[in-house]
Amino acid sequence: MSSRLRNKPILAAAVTAAVLGFMPADAMATHRPENVDAIATISGCRGESLTISVDIRALQKVRRASLQLRFEAAPLFGETRKSRKFDLGRTKAARRSARFADLRAQSYGGIVRYKWVRGKRTVLSGFVRTRRARVSGRRGKAFCSLRVGKKPVDTQPPVIAPVPNDAGWHRGPLEVVFFVFDDLSGVALVVSRVDGGNFVRGRATRITGEGPHLLEYAARDAAGNQTRLAAVTLRVDQNAPTRPVVSAPAGSTTDPTPEIRWSASSDSASGVGGYVVLVRNAGGAIVWSQNVGAGVTAVTVGQSLGPGDYTAEVIAYDRAGPQPFTATGTSGFAVVAPTPDTDADNDGVDDADDNCPQTANTGQENFDNDSQGDACDSDDDNDGLADAQDPNDNDTDSDNDGVTDGDEIDQGTSPTDPDSDEDGFDDEEDPCPTDTGFIDGCL
Repeated sequence: MSSRLRNKPILAAAVTAAVLGFMPADAMATHRPENVDAIATISGCRGESLTISVDIRALQKVRRASLQLRFEAAPLFGETRKSRKFDLGRTKAARRSARFADLRAQSYGGIVRYKWVRGKRTVLSGFVRTRRARVSGRRGKAFCSLRVGKKPVDTQPPVIAPVPNDAGWHRGPLEVVFFVFDDLSGVALVVSRVDGGNFVRGRATRITGEGPHLLEYAARDAAGNQTRLAAVTLRVDQNAPTRPVVSAPAGSTTDPTPEIRWSASSDSASGVGGYVVLVRNAGGAIVWSQNVGAGVTAVTVGQSLGPGDYTAEVIAYDRAGPQPFTATGTSGFAVVAPTPDTDADNDGVDDADDNCPQTANTGQENFDNDSQGDACDSDDDNDGLADAQDPNDNDTDSDNDGVTDGDEIDQGTSPTDPDSDEDGFDDEEDPCPTDTGFIDGCL
């Protein structure tokens, strides 16, 4: 036997002594009057029992008094075990032993309480604690460490719980493991069945098939204690949602933040949980991503993309746990730099050749053949009279009197009346075209 094993009882006794050493002095001390000679010791210590022996003698007269003894096995932890009361009759001295059985494994000390009684009167009393000594020819000790002790009786069934056991949706096929525990006799049997089928043995079972399933289970320990048949409903999702079809962007776009659009996915079991929308560059690296809810089918890219090839990727996921099923839709597209606008007014004529680059004029009409077309020329006929005032902006002499409309405005005559002063002479011949009172001269 190793020194470690041989020293275990000594170590346990030392611990007991240390604990008892912290007890109050009146509880620790042996209450023994000087007129009593008493020695107590633990004379037997084995398995699940111990024996306490005592040798006691009264040193004073105890005439007609009866001696009563009671033995106690005091554990380091827990309640003290007490023997029955021994009535030894009228005697001054006695040797007696008491055996305690069915003790649990731990360390014990012994106490012997005594008293001499005459009628209802106690003549002499006290107690003595066990110590290392010899009683009735047998050497004993102060403390007893039972390393085996009595095994408790198992009267309780095991504890059993399936994992998982919640009401959420679980990714299938679902592996269910039973947590089973029995602290005394141990677990002997675990059985379970799914949807009313046959019971199977084992601490794990597999559930297949999409939808809710009824799992029933029970356990029994080695002592025969069995749990009641318990049940839990577990929901299994075994298929991915439908694939989202990405419809935009497609082809080329000059928009650096395009809108990504897709068709809504569906899932017949746990339902669609949402979408992860992302954009990958030509090298496959993710350059932008966003998580959106199940009711969203379009999202605008949240950062500016430079010119290049990209892939829009929409990942639909369901609500199965711990890892959902997914389905992915993609669409390739390219971001190109915008072409410089060479036709600002969108009339089909390049700005470099357009006589009105800011005003649409497909026909490029230009009556006076200057640098501005009629659409943007304020004086189409270049007669000095603005189109807004010119009765005929395509005729430089509206009244055909030989004087241009602009000159007539400048000299104060009417551009629409060839004889502005109504004197019978056209404005071109009239030396005083604005004076109606003189024919041969002007005032």
